[in-house]
Amino acid sequence: MCAGPFRSPPLSFTFEVQQTLGGMKSLLRRLVVCVCTRRPDSGCRHRWAVGAQTQGANLGCFSLAARIRSVRYALRGVGVMLWTQHNAWVHALATAAAIIAGFTLQISPGEWLAIILAIIAVWTAEALNTAFEFLCEVASPEFHPMVERAKNIAAGAVLISAVGALVIGLLIFGPKLLALRS
Repeated sequence: MCAGPFRSPPLSFTFEVQQTLGGMKSLLRRLVVCVCTRRPDSGCRHRWAVGAQTQGANLGCFSLAARIRSVRYALRGVGVMLWTQHNAWVHALATAAAIIAGFTLQISPGEWLAIILAIIAVWTAEALNTAFEFLCEVASPEFHPMVERAKNIAAGAVLISAVGALVIGLLIFGPKLLALRS
């Protein structure tokens, strides 16, 4: 764990290239940056990141408390989705029905895999759609036709994944339910 005050600026070019081959020295200086945000004398291990995508990111030392906080934020997001989105309630009922049917009908491990992937696809699409809708409301509180189109497309992605999950469910559970009927 790191201790010590933060350094300003958070990213510094500290990597010195010893060999120069034409423009390689300046190229490597631009590509390789130290991403430790603590003072070097604080006992922090320096980690190296490649590319400009690291600029402005808080890529300090690993912290278990920060990871726990991150999981709490994610769970809070799931809670907001379940609390505010009526379609998420429908997905929750469908998820419970699929899991109960899977245990009741004793589906195979391969069938479980397909069911779980379908469930994950629907929940991921719903979560992304919810986040997108919230962002659209902030970006454009008043009606805008392009925002409406974007939100419709995101909702369409949820519909596509839900229909796909329904087809997977029918292919797996349909024959087993028909066999029980006979």
